[in-house]
Amino acid sequence: MLTEADNDTVTAILAKIHVQRWVERKEFPELVREEIRAELRRRLADQGLELAASPYSDFYSVRLSSQIRQLSGYEWPGNLSWDANCYALLMVLWVRLALPRRFHGSGGGDATEPPTTLFPEPGDHLKEMRARGTITRRQIEEEFGRRLGGKGKLTQYLKQLKQQGFIDYSSQDEITEGPMLELMADAEELTAHIRESVIPSILRGLGGDA
Repeated sequence: MLTEADNDTVTAILAKIHVQRWVERKEFPELVREEIRAELRRRLADQGLELAASPYSDFYSVRLSSQIRQLSGYEWPGNLSWDANCYALLMVLWVRLALPRRFHGSGGGDATEPPTTLFPEPGDHLKEMRARGTITRRQIEEEFGRRLGGKGKLTQYLKQLKQQGFIDYSSQDEITEGPMLELMADAEELTAHIRESVIPSILRGLGGDA
C-alpha cells in the first residue's frame, strides 16, 4: 500500500517530467519499487501516456500510450512534422549512437544478453550498457551530407534534434546522444520502422546513384 510520501514522490516525478520532458534515474531511485511504478503508470494512463524507460538509458520520460497511438492513427515519429531527411538523420544517429550499446566483445558483433528488466540493479555492468558514443559532424557530412541536402540543411536538422533532446553537443564537431534518443520509441517499434521505412529508402537511394 502506498504511503502519503509515496504518492508525493509520484506527483513530483510527474511534475518534473512534464516540465523538463525527462528526468535522470538517479533523481528518483524510488522507481525501483514496483508499487511506485504501478501508481505512476496508472496516472500516466489516465492522460493517455506511458512511462518511457530503457535499461540502456540513464533517463525516464513519457510518450503517448500504445492504445492512443492505435486509436489516433499516430505513427511514430511523424508527430514532430519534420521533413523526411531530418527523420532519416535521426535514424542514422540512433544506429550510430544508441544501437552499439546492445553489442560488445572483441569486434565480433555478438549481441549482449537482453536485460530482463527495465529497472536493473545498479552495478558496473550498467556503465557499459549506458556508455555514450560520439559521432562528428564531418563524419555525417562525408557519408550523408549530399543526400540530406547539404551543409545548411544538416545544420538545421542538428539544431532540431538537439532542441528535442535527441542529441547534444557544445561543438557540432562532437555529437553525443541526448536523453530522448534511447527513449523515443520502444525497441520493437523502432526496429519495425527501420526495417519497413528507413532501410528501403536507403536502398532506393543507393540504386539511384548507380
